[in-house]
Amino acid sequence: MTCCSTTCRKWTSFGFSLGFLVSGFLLIFGWKSLFDTITNYELSLRSGTFQYKAWLDPPVDIYMDLFPFNWTNVDEFRKSKVWVKPRLEETGPYTFSIRLSRDNVKFNDNGTVSYNTIRTYHFVPERSNGSMDDILTVLDPVQMTIASVLKDKHYLIQRGTHYFLRRFNLTLDLSTTIRQLSFEGVRHPAMDFAERLRLMKGYDIPYDKFGWFYTRNGSASFEGDYTSWTGEGDIRKAGIIDEWNHSKHSSSYTGECSRVDGSSGDVFHPVNDDPTFSLFQADFCGKVTLERNGSDTVDDIEGNLYISTDKMFDNGTKYPERACFNPPGVTVENGLRNLTLCQYHAPAFISLPHFYLGDASLREAIDGMHPDPDKHKMYFLLEPTLGVPLKAHIVFQANMKLYSVSPIDSFKSVQNTTIPMMWIRVNSGMPDNYGSLIKLSFVAPTIGVCIGYSFVVLSLFLCGCGVMLEIKMRKGEHSYYNYVTNLFSKGSFSVTPLTAADVMSNDNNSV
Repeated sequence: MTCCSTTCRKWTSFGFSLGFLVSGFLLIFGWKSLFDTITNYELSLRSGTFQYKAWLDPPVDIYMDLFPFNWTNVDEFRKSKVWVKPRLEETGPYTFSIRLSRDNVKFNDNGTVSYNTIRTYHFVPERSNGSMDDILTVLDPVQMTIASVLKDKHYLIQRGTHYFLRRFNLTLDLSTTIRQLSFEGVRHPAMDFAERLRLMKGYDIPYDKFGWFYTRNGSASFEGDYTSWTGEGDIRKAGIIDEWNHSKHSSSYTGECSRVDGSSGDVFHPVNDDPTFSLFQADFCGKVTLERNGSDTVDDIEGNLYISTDKMFDNGTKYPERACFNPPGVTVENGLRNLTLCQYHAPAFISLPHFYLGDASLREAIDGMHPDPDKHKMYFLLEPTLGVPLKAHIVFQANMKLYSVSPIDSFKSVQNTTIPMMWIRVNSGMPDNYGSLIKLSFVAPTIGVCIGYSFVVLSLFLCGCGVMLEIKMRKGEHSYYNYVTNLFSKGSFSVTPLTAADVMSNDNNSV
């Protein structure tokens, strides 16, 4: 006895055929759309998604290399009564690991998320060329800030400042450790003096020490309040900053330059064939824009290459639309961006390292500048369909402007010069397990469609099996009918009535 009759097998074949046929057409015509929907959901910055988890706990190690400039001809500068060109020597790198975390995360009803970013820094001696206790000599940033503020003040205020600086035997050079210049901070008498005499009235400086990264380490408030798009409804907006410090415009710039925009640098969006890529930087109170420059590959994955060009820090001469990055009435050399209004009126300027792509006069004013495109070019390599950063090389140089202020003797003979203080390099790459995931995302839509076609073929095969079983059943019934008919028609099978004698004979035989 068989476990399933021919009829059962027939309808089972037809049932599975229909199921595979429907599944096949769904995969062929709907799988790519479904896959894209799932991918976009996981790439959006929503609670529980792949992107959200990576944003809260980044899977890649981030390291910052610090290259301070040491002032090597300070003795010659002190002795001379005329201007002596500063000679600077690059030191380092001093390497720090960066751990990112988020605070005050709040999802908003308009598809944005508000948060604060916390960066925790740890010195990594095994990756560094020096220790945190190395002594560095720099032009005094605090005095340069005072000179910048006082350059347009009344003569009596300028002269009074001169006597203060002389009383404390302050000179233009400052020698201290990397530890103090970076995170610990330097307690400077000029800062107390400026505060007491209200020399900086109207310029509120929220620090009691000077340090390049003073109060930054582990602070949730240092970078300000971010609001960025989650990508819900439009994945192309994922990670784009919508507001910074509760405003869509930065007060440090004017016009289009003031608009808060660009990637947060922590969440990236698909760039497709975009000709530019913008990165918002709280330290600059605005964004920087890189230009598309072909493609490159990492681990056989092709990405769009975006690099820094002369347009990034143009002063408006070559690219008039960049002029709005300058404060009203102020013009700077090509290759610089004025951060005075962003950095509490300190004469701060940003550039690429060693004034790469900057005006030649910037390099000629300083000894020790050696721009190298391989080292000092900034770039991002982004996979276009997912926006995953395959490789990034982020570099910036922090500079301060030295101004001549005649009533202050220490600033009397100086020339207006942009002084490099340090440059920073942050390298990052694709996490090890991301390569296989990216490659899988490339072939998954094709695999789904191929499976769909396989299901259709299997459906046709099963349908054919059902048809064959139906034919077999019909042939079987027809043959049985013919067999019975033949028995009657050929006399091979006949019915003879029984007589009484036959019955009696049968009974006697049985007894």
